[in-house]
Amino acid sequence: VLGLPEEILFSKTQDQPAQVIPRHELKPSDTEMAAVREALAKAKMPVILVGGGGWRDDTCAELAQFSSATHIPVATSFRRQDLFQHSHGNYIGELG
Repeated sequence: VLGLPEEILFSKTQDQPAQVIPRHELKPSDTEMAAVREALAKAKMPVILVGGGGWRDDTCAELAQFSSATHIPVATSFRRQDLFQHSHGNYIGELG
């Protein structure tokens, strides 16, 4: 609980609202993707850890397709269990 004096709670300010920061989509280059494929091919027990914000339904579906195609298990980070279907055969639970 944070207690503030009443004169602070109701005082006016001249500050302006914060500017919206544009969001940029990041995509790996072909060279970076080749390095990922090579690393996955060499991995003995790969696992995908998924978490963070900014996920869309279509990217979650693409992750499920990738996991199915590669047979790589998926774990979700704390409070991000909604990013991967729990009924999916490759879901191994929440990491934590």
